[in-house]
Amino acid sequence: MINWGILGTGMIARALAIAMQDSRGSQLKAVASRSIEKAEKFGEKYDCSALEGYENLFNDIEIDAIYVATPHDSHFDLTLAALKAKKSVLCEKPMTLNSTEAMVLIEAARENEVLLMEAFMYRTHPQTDKIRELVKEEFKDIPITIEASFGFSAQVPEEHRLVNPELGGGSIMDIGCYPMSMSRMIVGHQNGKPFSNPVAIEAKGELSSRGVDLNATAELSFDNGSKALISSAINKPLKNSVLITNEEKSIYVAEPWQCGEQNNRQSQIIYKRKGREDEVIDFKEEKGVFTYEIDHFVSLLNQEKKQSEKISHADSHGNMVWLDAWRKNIGVYYSADNPENRKFSLLGETAIKDREPISSTALSGLDKKVSRVVFGCDNQSGTDHAFAMFDHFFSLGGNAFDTAYIYNNGKSDVYLGKWMNHRGLRDQVVVLGKGAHTPDCYPHLIRPQLEESLDRLRTDYLDIYC
Repeated sequence: MINWGILGTGMIARALAIAMQDSRGSQLKAVASRSIEKAEKFGEKYDCSALEGYENLFNDIEIDAIYVATPHDSHFDLTLAALKAKKSVLCEKPMTLNSTEAMVLIEAARENEVLLMEAFMYRTHPQTDKIRELVKEEFKDIPITIEASFGFSAQVPEEHRLVNPELGGGSIMDIGCYPMSMSRMIVGHQNGKPFSNPVAIEAKGELSSRGVDLNATAELSFDNGSKALISSAINKPLKNSVLITNEEKSIYVAEPWQCGEQNNRQSQIIYKRKGREDEVIDFKEEKGVFTYEIDHFVSLLNQEKKQSEKISHADSHGNMVWLDAWRKNIGVYYSADNPENRKFSLLGETAIKDREPISSTALSGLDKKVSRVVFGCDNQSGTDHAFAMFDHFFSLGGNAFDTAYIYNNGKSDVYLGKWMNHRGLRDQVVVLGKGAHTPDCYPHLIRPQLEESLDRLRTDYLDIYC
């Protein structure tokens, strides 16, 4: 029997508490909230202990697994704390506010040897298993078009989590993550893989006065020629369906997300082929979609697995990467996207202080030792990604950073400069800079490029220059 604790007392927490009653391998032991009144009310209704404050749940030795059911902006910090407390975690979607946070959580789960799974409940339902099967058998290696939508009209105050940028509001993060996830899963199974990431995205959206997306659309292009037209909305209803087509056949799923949960647990897939009768595949389940999710998680725990084959770590991270691209494409940014808004590293308050000793060596002309491993600053996707990677490298004892005037169109210099300045580490790190790359291999270009690099790096010297 797996003993569960729930963080949060909102609607989705209540849904899991109800579903847990139908799970033979689960027992809800405790709920934690910042409000003891809310926790006690929840605990009385669902027959579990009520705890004030999340730390008390992390420290409860009887708890095997934690379900994170709080607003989006708290997913990262609470999940990280739970993982560090050696608790397995089912984290409500989206796992985090951006792909960098997801990357850190996945690494924390690996380091602490515990199970981490993102709560896309539809992925564990028999209807979705059938979608995977049909796609793999009937649409293998042929370009398809996917139309997937999730939308509703919500009349909520501007402080509500759905429309509040400080809480990770917007349609993309709340429900657009579903059609993004489904599309990537479908194309992956065309190619015999659990998922495939797009290679390009074109997006549009309508933003609120506070800068969150009220509705959004995106066209995803995949390397096998398939395309996905996905949409989300919190200010208008959408079809809330999935359609997979090519010239000869189609699959239509009327309830892809709830899988019939609100329809007496009944749903269906309609499979059409030219010149043949439509095939209707019906589903009538004895247990609900959230119970399937819980039972899948419990099965993984009992098998001592650290991730799900249906919602793998790489899959969750890839989904966050493309959710980042979708929302940023239409101008939606969160405070979490700027690491300078955080008081300390994503890795923890003492991460860059409690350093491990990477081997270092002395170089003639330098007044500090240089780590024998050098970090290449040429492929970071943004400031948040760069900060997390630089912090991790520095926490392991690394202090040498290789950058160049041309790297990432100058962004690499900028990211490194911001990091050194914000962390106050310029005197402790060794910066290797470079300039006058092909085709600009001329002596007269060295000075202006060097001066521009110094400006980007927010420093008046480089330790080594090539």
